[in-house]
Amino acid sequence: MKKFFLLVIMTVGFCITSNATHTVGGEFVYENIAANTYRVTFYLFRDCLNGSVDALADDKKSSFGVYNTTNGNWVDRKNIDNVAEITPVPSSFVNDCITNAPPICLSLLKFQFIIVLPDTTSSYVILYQRCCRNQAVNIQNNNGSSLGATFFTSINPSFGANNSAVFKNYPPQIICINNNLYYDNSALDPDGDSLSYELCEAKDMKNKDVANPGIGNLTPPPFPNIAYQFGFSSANPMKGNPNITIDPKTGFITGKPTLTGRFVITVCCNEWRNGVIINTNRRDFQFEVTNCSKSVIADMPSFTDEPYVYIAACDTTFVQFKNNSKGGFAYHWDFGVTSSNADTSNLFEPTFNYPDTGTYIVELIVNPGSTCQDSIFRKVKVYPKFNANYTYNGLLCPNEPIQFTDSTWGSLAIANRWQWNYGDVGVDTIQNPVHAFQPGVYNVQMVAKNNFGCSDTSNQKINIKPVVVRTTADTIVMKNVNVNIFSSGATSYIWNPTLYLNDPTICCPVFNFPDTGRYTYTIKATTKEGCTNTDTINFIVVGSPVLLVPNAFSPNGDGINDILKIIQGGYGRLNYFRIFNRWGQQIFYSVNLNQMWDGTYLGKECSQDTYYWTASAYNILGQTLQLQGDVILMR
Repeated sequence: MKKFFLLVIMTVGFCITSNATHTVGGEFVYENIAANTYRVTFYLFRDCLNGSVDALADDKKSSFGVYNTTNGNWVDRKNIDNVAEITPVPSSFVNDCITNAPPICLSLLKFQFIIVLPDTTSSYVILYQRCCRNQAVNIQNNNGSSLGATFFTSINPSFGANNSAVFKNYPPQIICINNNLYYDNSALDPDGDSLSYELCEAKDMKNKDVANPGIGNLTPPPFPNIAYQFGFSSANPMKGNPNITIDPKTGFITGKPTLTGRFVITVCCNEWRNGVIINTNRRDFQFEVTNCSKSVIADMPSFTDEPYVYIAACDTTFVQFKNNSKGGFAYHWDFGVTSSNADTSNLFEPTFNYPDTGTYIVELIVNPGSTCQDSIFRKVKVYPKFNANYTYNGLLCPNEPIQFTDSTWGSLAIANRWQWNYGDVGVDTIQNPVHAFQPGVYNVQMVAKNNFGCSDTSNQKINIKPVVVRTTADTIVMKNVNVNIFSSGATSYIWNPTLYLNDPTICCPVFNFPDTGRYTYTIKATTKEGCTNTDTINFIVVGSPVLLVPNAFSPNGDGINDILKIIQGGYGRLNYFRIFNRWGQQIFYSVNLNQMWDGTYLGKECSQDTYYWTASAYNILGQTLQLQGDVILMR
């Protein structure tokens, strides 16, 4: 095999409190050595620092049972002496590598025996039981006296010869709070069966009155589940941000613990053959989270929103690796190509060209081979190509619905998640949304993602032009006199009604009214973009020329009656229009019928008061009219 796994993860642990008992965890392994014959190995992990001498000594001879779950009978029960003891279990680090490291000692007892199963059509359970479990934060255990431990595995010969999966690494011994946890709890299967992983229930024992049950005190399945404290469960055994989880495919336990203490965690490794689970191998252990910090930290950033994924490379097979590690003087990268021996580098931040698409597990080891080393694993997803894009259809007009259509392309997987940001307050998460805009220029952004973790962004500008129709204001005209009306802001126009004008389809028709009265016309204007708007004009038709000046106005900026203007019909020329204050000072003068007084003089606002005016104008009948009056300026 090309790969091997260094036991360098400085994480989980075990009993430290003075009132704790000594059982930390256990796991079974078995080998099929002949027809119906199996060599069974059991590993018992123990606290050799706080466990009592008598309890530690009592472990060395323990009882094991083999139970036929098909017919409900014991096949074998035996007392076994341990065949080996490792004291302490290698911790893969020294205290110099961790600040404020607690005192620890983990020992391991190894038991081994042979069993022969008489019936190849039955299912069997091999079990070991011990009272009592150590006290832990996540279980309801009265100072280590309420909950026992049942460690077991199963054999079903009906599936054929089988060897159990074997966990590759010792359980690590310390987790530093608020540090990323990335622990390899995977296994190897000698038969090549597929493996999956899950966090599962830890098991209690029924006969807790016996500390180390003999063969007559072993209790068969079903085994009761341990009781968890409120807020904890087998699937949520620790507090973390992100939470503590196990990858069902790789067996990697990840998360960032946020609560100190001891936690019971059970990992079930399921063996699959022909789509059926043929065995579940269990590791029941206690993880210890302490207020420590590591002097050497292997770290890589994440450029996706998926936890523990370094990057999803969806446009190239070349990946540039970033290194955020601390306390390092040497580095070793393994890029996760299992078919190659050349996928490694000792550079600080290397680049690697992956040979094919797929998901790779990259390992970074900091200070490899030293007493203070650390490692981290991250996934790299290589799935070129993935290009986000979209089209849109509809009138680029205010308040008109525009249809957006996703046109993202992927070589292996289409997009299945979208995030639209229209540049205004609007957002959407559907594939093909509809949105309407107010006038303005908007940067419409669409982020598309797929199941492989690929993400790409497409940006396009949408220009929504305002539709402004400008036409002549309401006016007074004389009957039987041609009147030119001017409009602008569009490319085509429709006037309604069509009476008394020379062409209802042009911007600026000529009106001629045969009689006096009030006439209202609507103009519908269309821009080159296809946007429409309307405006209205009112005509007051009189029989003879009219010239009027309002007797009050209020130039306060509210848009209502803000200006003083001569109202006229049938007058073509203004000789003069003069306005005086109460002291006779002229403050406004004009010879333009369309020029208005805004209530100011020399750039300053005139005070609220009564002002006087005189006017002289020449009408279309050749007559000159002279008028005078007063107007109230209101503030």
